[in-house]
Amino acid sequence: MSHRESVVDRFLGYWTGLDAVRQSTLHNEICQTTLVRHLPALVPGMHEKETGAISNYMSDASSDAFTQFSAYGSMFNIIARINSRVLVGQPLCRDEEWLQVAQGFPQHSVAVATNLRQYLPLLRPLVFPFLKSAKRLKWEYAVAHRKLWPLIAERKAVSQQDKKPRDILQWMVDLGTGNDQKDDIPIRKLMFLTMAGFHAPTATAVHVLYDLCANPEYFAPLGRRSERS
Repeated sequence: MSHRESVVDRFLGYWTGLDAVRQSTLHNEICQTTLVRHLPALVPGMHEKETGAISNYMSDASSDAFTQFSAYGSMFNIIARINSRVLVGQPLCRDEEWLQVAQGFPQHSVAVATNLRQYLPLLRPLVFPFLKSAKRLKWEYAVAHRKLWPLIAERKAVSQQDKKPRDILQWMVDLGTGNDQKDDIPIRKLMFLTMAGFHAPTATAVHVLYDLCANPEYFAPLGRRSERS
């Protein structure tokens, strides 16, 4: 089974909308080539989002008292803001409703697939409309369409290369052909990338944070190296 088919099978793509990845490997090619090539130009914007997100989270912290944070929840929110800068660019990456969708979609897609697997395929059309996660997924797709359709039309109208934003949405508009330009395929592929690009780096960052807490002697040398770079 190909990677695309395994994704569709794992997340019941017909019900979650992730069967859009069957259309082509455009999203893979963009992440593996175009994104990598433009990373040096994207890093300053990502750093700006990171600094702003961390400052926002730490605004209530005090050096005089203990402040409790959820490691995974806080890191997930920060990474969602950073990655949205690369996915859809500005100003949408700052839109709280979009961020709510981008963070909720992976969770609700998994929930829909998990819940539906408990039923025979014949019964799934009857069960799906009543799932709380399915209702939430429907709302998230509605918001994504409302936010992204006008932006896609705006991006298609930009003809001068130097005025085009550097983000995955723009590259999908520029490089997409055939089915990749039809209906809501670009939007559903972007939603898939929120699954691929949010939870994995969050888990990595949280494990690094826990490792540092378990080995505090590395804080100082890592801090000095970070300042030098």
